[in-house]
Amino acid sequence: MTEALRSRYSSVAIGFHWVIGLMMIGTALGGLLHENFGKEMEAPLLGLHKASGITILVLSLARLAWRLGHRPPPLSASLKRWEIGLAHATHWTFYLLMLVLPLSGWLMVSAGGRKWPIEWFGLFQVPFLPVAESKALSGAMHETHEILGFLVLGMIALHIAAAVKHHLIDRDNTVERMLPWLRSRG
Repeated sequence: MTEALRSRYSSVAIGFHWVIGLMMIGTALGGLLHENFGKEMEAPLLGLHKASGITILVLSLARLAWRLGHRPPPLSASLKRWEIGLAHATHWTFYLLMLVLPLSGWLMVSAGGRKWPIEWFGLFQVPFLPVAESKALSGAMHETHEILGFLVLGMIALHIAAAVKHHLIDRDNTVERMLPWLRSRG
């Protein structure tokens, strides 16, 4: 196997990366901006937000299982020690957010009186978590969910900025690891 092939993630890992990443951006933006589309759009947008969040949670569990069973390709040899540490911290923080963010929303809705079911794209209802109704817990999870939404968008922005830096300034193979159709520089 050539060095260029060993430095790329598998097709499965690349698929998880892009599907979950794009879903997280859309879902976070939808959750933060749903009130801007008028009252008649609020319920459908929140339904889409909830279904997308459950999908992100399931895909993230599958992605984490895949990651634990498949070693990622080695990082670029040109990376400094602090960059390697930051890359690992960032990746594991993303995994944590991909799990905690949807769980906090699910917990918020489950503790919030259960007035509106969680429907998965109109196909079936997702059961509520087994917690008692609690305005305090629901309110705390609402704040947590919103803060985590802003955090994940900020981390995604930094992730994209780092990818651009690696591609345009450092000119290393970091971006090619997740965009295999780019010509290898190495």
